[in-house]
Amino acid sequence: MFAVTERYNFTVIRKFWIRRWFRTLPNYYIVLLINIVFVYFATQEFVLKDTSNFLYFLFLQNSWQAQPNFFIESWSLCIEEWFYILIPVFLLLFSASKKMSLKRKILFPILLFLFAVVLFRFIFVAYADFGWDDIRRIMPIRLNAILFGVLAAFIKFFYNSTWKRVALNLLITGGVLILLLSTLFYFFIMHGGQERSGAYLMKTVFFDLFSIALAFLIPYFSSMKKLKSRFMNSAFIFISTISYSIYLLHVPVLRLIGHLHFAPITTYFLTWIMTIIVSMIVYNLYESPMTKLREKLSKKVDVS
Repeated sequence: MFAVTERYNFTVIRKFWIRRWFRTLPNYYIVLLINIVFVYFATQEFVLKDTSNFLYFLFLQNSWQAQPNFFIESWSLCIEEWFYILIPVFLLLFSASKKMSLKRKILFPILLFLFAVVLFRFIFVAYADFGWDDIRRIMPIRLNAILFGVLAAFIKFFYNSTWKRVALNLLITGGVLILLLSTLFYFFIMHGGQERSGAYLMKTVFFDLFSIALAFLIPYFSSMKKLKSRFMNSAFIFISTISYSIYLLHVPVLRLIGHLHFAPITTYFLTWIMTIIVSMIVYNLYESPMTKLREKLSKKVDVS
């Protein structure tokens, strides 16, 4: 998208949305329906009897409240979908400026959006009575999470030599930061930290620091070449190909196998095996054909 910013318009955005939605929406909606049917047969409760659950069809189930327990793994997808709806439009507002360079047309709205979301989260957390786990799932105050990856892409695109030069240093820094933040999370949250005075920082700054730490890993891993092991290469490609289906299907599979009352270790391995098998079937018979269908509706934007 950076490469087409000079001719950036709503047509570009529309093509981006079509490609994005044909990748994500078909799987999401079929798994949403599977969850509705599963809950009905398992509990005799019709999920849509509660009209607020219709928000799931618009990715708004965690827009101003804690994520409901139903289809709980969908919380992160809501953040992604609304991010990819809002950010392209936000960039478009600045793209027509003739006083700003290409870099500023991209960087300024990104930083402005980042600042606005962070500020809103600080205000929201100060007044809302939500626990840490609920805060991390509320869509409007987590929209900036993906922005750190966008900033990384910006640096890679415009400062590629610097990107490559600092890759190892950032990998080490990011790894150390992740270790420190994970340790802090364990001792603070896992030991009743919700009521401590520092809980405010854990519900605000912690999320951004963790996102930054993860972004620090991108330069190194994005420059990695293929592994020497053909098996490992094939395994990574296979899992990454069906990863979206795995993300959506692992909880329904886990709950279904949980009803069979196997030993915990059996349930664990059986869940993994069945999730991969079902995901592979869904990908080949449904996800892949739906993804290919988008080519008939929108040609890929040339970013070369």
